[in-house]
Amino acid sequence: MSPNKKASAMPSQRKTFDQALGNICDIPLSQLPTPCIKGDMVVVRVDEEDYLTSLEDCKTRLHGQI
Repeated sequence: MSPNKKASAMPSQRKTFDQALGNICDIPLSQLPTPCIKGDMVVVRVDEEDYLTSLEDCKTRLHGQI
């Protein structure tokens, strides 16, 4: 690949931190788990398969290792 083509393939402008955080994703409330109250705590049921998958992901990502 020539240097000219490589330069044109890259984005012309990088997003600022504020722009990156400004991306809003609308998730319908119907897709979120329903919280319930147990004693004096609010709890949300988490599917075991999703929990285990996320737990494995944390082992290889920095925020999970701190």
